[in-house]
Amino acid sequence: MGFDYTTGTMYAIGYDEVIQGGLYQMNMETGEMILVADNNLGEALTAMAIDETGTMYVAGDSGTVYTMDQKTAVLTDTGIRGGTSQYLQSMAYDFNNDAIYWVCDGNLYELDTENN
Repeated sequence: MGFDYTTGTMYAIGYDEVIQGGLYQMNMETGEMILVADNNLGEALTAMAIDETGTMYVAGDSGTVYTMDQKTAVLTDTGIRGGTSQYLQSMAYDFNNDAIYWVCDGNLYELDTENN
């Protein structure tokens, strides 16, 4: 999950029998999850973080980090690579240090979003 402070919106990556890595928006009053779009990537998404500008970063199970459009779920490869992962991981934005951290397969990565 990730919270976009620029819009006041909570997002999550979700799965079901049909959708593999869909982007969901959470209704903060009811908790209802509303499908925004299915990414149709063919790769499972395992982690998400949103930076202070509202840019959403997601990690794929191949170890590729993407930005994700919050209206269409279209992914753009950032060129950032980490460890491969089969299950959900953890990713968070640190507002104090303007950094994104990703825990994947027991390793901690600090993502260099400026130089990729």
